[in-house]
Amino acid sequence: MKNVVVCNHCGKENDYYSLNCSECRAYIRGHVYNIDLWHTFSQLLESPKEAFTNIVFSDHKNFVIPLFLVIVFKFLFNIMFFAAYTSRPASVYNNLPGNYIVTVVAFFITLLVISFLINRILKMFGSNGRTKDYFAILVYSLFLYTIGAIVLYPVEFIVFGPYLHSLSPTPFVLKPSIAYILSGIEILFVVWSVFLLITGLFVQTKNKLFSIIAGLIINILYFAITYAGSILLFKLR
Repeated sequence: MKNVVVCNHCGKENDYYSLNCSECRAYIRGHVYNIDLWHTFSQLLESPKEAFTNIVFSDHKNFVIPLFLVIVFKFLFNIMFFAAYTSRPASVYNNLPGNYIVTVVAFFITLLVISFLINRILKMFGSNGRTKDYFAILVYSLFLYTIGAIVLYPVEFIVFGPYLHSLSPTPFVLKPSIAYILSGIEILFVVWSVFLLITGLFVQTKNKLFSIIAGLIINILYFAITYAGSILLFKLR
């Protein structure tokens, strides 16, 4: 499962992310200093492979942490949504800052462990990578969650108010047409995020089967953590 670049000058095989040939020091790709955030966002919609190539090649994985912190808000909102069905707290907004901090720590550790494991597994099959590249791929594959946190959730709250996290009545009973439309957008965001993760892993590994399996397993893990969080953050307090 090697993902290498052959130097045009000396024929030496180099790691995919290498800037210079390890043998003759010739440049084997263009130099990417930083990630252009807005250009990368547009590329993730129009040309995901090119976007992830630039993300892997960039010297500095800038915007990764700020993006991650915004993305976690969306995960917390999803946890709050499930909590209405699992824990049924009096108010999902109780201790919101504390719940956000716990969610940040939990998801940061999760993404770090996933990145490390992917790197170790692939090295066993002869593919060299960097943990920071996989971490950046994981974060940028979820970029639509930033739209969900900044735009979609406020719209949902304006439309449904306190009934957004209610079972009596649920948003689907209160305003069914709008609820199904917004749910459809949420599902599209999730589907595209799954596709982006699979694409990002493929760019890094050049192995379709591994990318598909790993991408699906990771997203199932996201759902499992979200569901578990809806119980642990509310029911055990």
